[in-house]
Amino acid sequence: MKYNAYNIEVKKTARYFMNEINSDSVETVWFIFHGYGQLAENFIKKFPTLDNGKNLLTAPEALSRFYTDNGSGKIGASWMTREDRENEIKDYTAYLNGLYELILEKLKGKTFRFNVFAFSQGASTASRWLQSGGRKADRLILWGGFLPPDFKMEQWNKSFNCLHIITGKEDEYFPPGKLEEGKIILDAHSVNYKVRIFEGGHEMKEKAVNEIMSEYL
Repeated sequence: MKYNAYNIEVKKTARYFMNEINSDSVETVWFIFHGYGQLAENFIKKFPTLDNGKNLLTAPEALSRFYTDNGSGKIGASWMTREDRENEIKDYTAYLNGLYELILEKLKGKTFRFNVFAFSQGASTASRWLQSGGRKADRLILWGGFLPPDFKMEQWNKSFNCLHIITGKEDEYFPPGKLEEGKIILDAHSVNYKVRIFEGGHEMKEKAVNEIMSEYL
């Protein structure tokens, strides 16, 4: 017996977190993407250094939540899986586009710099969104992650002006070997990028975050 797969579009309520700030004071808008199994509410709290009255911090939460501890306890979220991937990418791109439009409405035509920070799984999500969504970041900062294989490298300068790669020396998911492979690809396409390596693994410890993110003030 044969069974066919079909798709239907449905409404989905997405959640995001934002710091309290006077719109007139905003100089830079930050989109902050969490990694696999994390929640935006906790993730945005990792950036107190940026919350200085001039930065509007917006942390979108991935659309798929799940229990991370054998079906109970802690809850996390995932941006996508390989299952029905094209539709998952389409869904989160539409969600992020809508969120960006809300920010534009909030700022009422005000000029601002636009930075995107993404950790781990969020790196692929943010990169794909910038490219497919037609948004251009002044800085795209990828921590413990890299541009996805389907990113069109020849069009990088339509998505960001400068790429910043941050990784730990002991990062098991983005080890030094992968970083070197990535640098070869970036150099081949004349990408404007910087690399920062810290002592640690696939993590965002408070000391490292505060030290590194203070450079973006």
